Amino acid sequence: MSELDKKALKDEKQQNDKMPNIGVIIAAYNAAEFLPQAIASAVMQDYPEKEIIIVDDGSTDNTKEMMEELLGKKYEHNCKLESFVKGEISGEISNVPVKYIHQINQGPSSARNTAIKSCYERCELFAILDSDDYWLQGKLSKSAAKIFEAPEVIGAVYTDNYSQNIKTGNVTREFRESFDHQRLLQHNMIHSGCIISRMAFEAIGGLYDNDIRGPEDLDLWFRITEKMIIYHIPEPLVMIRFGDHNISIHDPRDQWQRNLQKVYDKLKARNS
Repeated sequence: MSELDKKALKDEKQQNDKMPNIGVIIAAYNAAEFLPQAIASAVMQDYPEKEIIIVDDGSTDNTKEMMEELLGKKYEHNCKLESFVKGEISGEISNVPVKYIHQINQGPSSARNTAIKSCYERCELFAILDSDDYWLQGKLSKSAAKIFEAPEVIGAVYTDNYSQNIKTGNVTREFRESFDHQRLLQHNMIHSGCIISRMAFEAIGGLYDNDIRGPEDLDLWFRITEKMIIYHIPEPLVMIRFGDHNISIHDPRDQWQRNLQKVYDKLKARNS
């Protein structure tokens, strides 16, 4: 065999061994204080094939300026009115592709959907990272490995986590329940920061519901688990930070209840 043929076989093997790409999805709203650490935790993950998409959902703080400084580029308007995208910056951090997209405020479902759509054709997995949280090492590689064990069965993976009170700095470990469909009907044991497969989105025929704000994660889990399972890794691989900055605590209680009722109304309609 010639050296040229050997090189061709080696290149083919490397191509076949290449790990599927993961899109890290970060929806941000007035999160400039926490966003750099979230991004850094994604960049430093030991899973090699990844890209990061940050969608700024109409922030009024200095998120745009912070991203300009982080990527070393100026934000450019491109006025894609049909998708409500006003502009973007693309660059790299430690050789990891990073894209920042700005849109008018439409809520976390819309922001996540914008990010997912921007990398949908390139990625087989989508890792949801809240802008005020950050990952511990192994979050991507361990979650992806579990999905790859049975990609037609496992649609998403979640883990245990640590929780940090921003005011006091106190950190506690949270032991999440293992997934059980009947328990999910009573209690959402799954954190928003799941890793979700493209196969799962295709199985349910859609992404997040833009009309639901608050319990949008629960609606997605209900839809996915009607087709596939969601797997739990009993290891804390996420740091969740809570405090006055959290958007959810400022939402009126009656608004949350109305959206939760929408989730259960949709579930009832599908079951009937």
